[in-house]
Amino acid sequence: MPDRRTEFRQARRRFDRGTVELVSPYTFVPLVEPLPSCFGDGAPSHGRPEPDGLCGRLTVAWTFETPVLVGGVDEADGDKKNPSHFATDAQGRPIIPGATIRGALRNVIEIATGSRMDIVDRDAHFAVRNSSDDYWRANSSLDAGRAMSFGWLVRTDPKGSFSERTYEGWSLRIAAEAWQIETTDILRSTLGRPDLVDFEGLTVKKKYDAVRTAPGARIAYTTVAKPDPKRFEEPRKAVPASSGKPGWIVFTGVDPNRTSAKPKRYATVFGDEVVATIPLPADLVRRFIKIHATTPGGDREEGAWDFWCKSYQEKRLPAATDGTPMPGIPVFVVHTIPTRTGRDRDGKAHREAGLDKYNHAARNRELERILGLLQGRAAASHRRQSKPSEELYLGLSRFLKVPHRYGMDDMLKRDGHGEEGPLDFAGALFGQVPSEKLEPSGKHFSGALKGRVLVGEAALDHVPKPQDYRVEIGTTMSPRASFWPYYLRPSGPPRTNAGYPPFDYSNADARLAGWKRYPVRAGDPVAFPWDDRADQKWEQRAADPNVTTAIETRMAFLPSGPARPKVFTGEIRFHNLRPAELGALLWALTWGAEDGRDGRRSSQRHLIGRGKAQGYGRCVAQVTGLTVERNDGGAPADAPACVAGFKTHVTGAYFAKNPGAAGGTFDDVPMVRQLLAIADPRVGAGLDDRLVYPRHPFTPPMMPRATALAGRKPPVLDRTASLEGYAAVKAAARQAAQDGDPPVHLPPYPDAPEE
Repeated sequence: MPDRRTEFRQARRRFDRGTVELVSPYTFVPLVEPLPSCFGDGAPSHGRPEPDGLCGRLTVAWTFETPVLVGGVDEADGDKKNPSHFATDAQGRPIIPGATIRGALRNVIEIATGSRMDIVDRDAHFAVRNSSDDYWRANSSLDAGRAMSFGWLVRTDPKGSFSERTYEGWSLRIAAEAWQIETTDILRSTLGRPDLVDFEGLTVKKKYDAVRTAPGARIAYTTVAKPDPKRFEEPRKAVPASSGKPGWIVFTGVDPNRTSAKPKRYATVFGDEVVATIPLPADLVRRFIKIHATTPGGDREEGAWDFWCKSYQEKRLPAATDGTPMPGIPVFVVHTIPTRTGRDRDGKAHREAGLDKYNHAARNRELERILGLLQGRAAASHRRQSKPSEELYLGLSRFLKVPHRYGMDDMLKRDGHGEEGPLDFAGALFGQVPSEKLEPSGKHFSGALKGRVLVGEAALDHVPKPQDYRVEIGTTMSPRASFWPYYLRPSGPPRTNAGYPPFDYSNADARLAGWKRYPVRAGDPVAFPWDDRADQKWEQRAADPNVTTAIETRMAFLPSGPARPKVFTGEIRFHNLRPAELGALLWALTWGAEDGRDGRRSSQRHLIGRGKAQGYGRCVAQVTGLTVERNDGGAPADAPACVAGFKTHVTGAYFAKNPGAAGGTFDDVPMVRQLLAIADPRVGAGLDDRLVYPRHPFTPPMMPRATALAGRKPPVLDRTASLEGYAAVKAAARQAAQDGDPPVHLPPYPDAPEE
């Protein structure tokens, strides 16, 4: 068997621009088919005491071995001069909120018990926006079998709710025509006539603010032929004309290429006339919103959807100079059109459009036909995609994000993690709320369930002075689940002999990599990555290191270590638990300590708060108080016996479902073994150079921020070296697919310390 530690240290991939090291500060515990709870097909109850049920409370002390910051509340300061600071109680004492502790314990128990991946956005959907990507090109309007139409997204259910999860009650008002218009033509009539480069550096909101007085969001236009249209470009464009047709100017977001040789030149004008208003299916709207929505509740003006959604909801859409608002949210619609076989000059057959893609009336009729079919095939749920042969999707610009074929709910179901099925261990213990109404089942419990564990906050015993905190500056971003080379894994052989298709969210054989966890490091935390772009306030930061860029954060950590550890104390109450469930709580708190109470006796550690990737927030839990009463008045089992009962339950459930699996003990259960290894600092020792975010292959290791700002010349990159690293990993993964090699994904984390 290959040495997993050696494989992990040496994992890399060659591609046409260099060697990419497959590194990351996180790893994954693979999913298993969900195992049952202690209640089989049934469910626990608050009002029906279990004969062996236990009620009581735990007093838990959390001792931190490295600096910690929990809460991270930002000051109301646009310049971010004040650091993110600790969550506190009414007395000003730093606290670990009960929800934070509950989440940490639940995740450990979910993994160890083979529970369903439940705390996840099942509506999530990811997309591609890369013109060099084969999937994007095949599904964009550049393809011969697709065209782009235009319209207004409107709510047709005025009594319905309006939130980022509102997928029903939307309609599309199809615009009769829409044309490109040169942005410079619009700016000529604005006050101050802003430079095109400066204007394209503005958010959507600020662009409309710039033209509010003149010309407003509505203009009169006519169309003229473009002097030299490109092959995949509409041959005509709009120009302002005082006696022309009325239309609405549609701006898109910041142009990242505005200073390059090929900046964005055009905005779009949507004509006033509407040819049809057609209801949209909920699954289509879900994909659109989940792909374009910004952080719920955030004030992120740079997000186009955030601007359009709030403007529509608050009835303050961009308006004409007379105050008339836009008729809805402008959207760009890519849909299929008929194709036919054509022949080039050499007589070679090729696929070509079966209608004029730039004939507005023809493509609008085709869009109406497809939407009519979708209405007749409406899915039973916003997640149950109708998947007609005529595909279409919505976007907020001409350069659209092309949705992947499968969403998060599809991926979860491939490993048996749909919401249907028996109640799992974590759901029975902590409760569950299905994200959508499930059909009643006579076999399995499928409703909402209240948890039987109440986790209180844990507080420090004093109020630290402001000078007791240590401020760190860096970026805390990490790739999202859309970063498929790491978040997905291959399953099954390639579908064709032409090589492996990329194992992204459009691949029917891709699987989720598993439960994301940050390996626990040995020793002190490492430095945060920081924004190393030369064009991001470099001189200001060199003069004052406290100056930060948009992606850097100032964080005030509470120092803690072996010499002067910080200890937070809190209480956990439980009701009507079976002994194995109490054993699960004790095992998760102490990582299976022999006495079930003192986590210092275990090698494993928890990570809580910010900076987990760098080793901050490493802590150990001790149960300093345990009060238990048995429902029937008998003597309750002690802590070691409850932990033993928990191990017996997990072992029996796993090997009953996997009779051919190797071993037969609790330590042989694969998700338990992997979970314990990831939480063991002894395994993480010596792996600091691997537990980092991927960086551009041609940049040196990141220097400390203060050292670099003090005199080192910054790397010449358009993006940070870390973002370039993500791009390099994706490029290596796609090239591996084209070459017929195994796909790129993170190697398995070592499951034993170095001997």
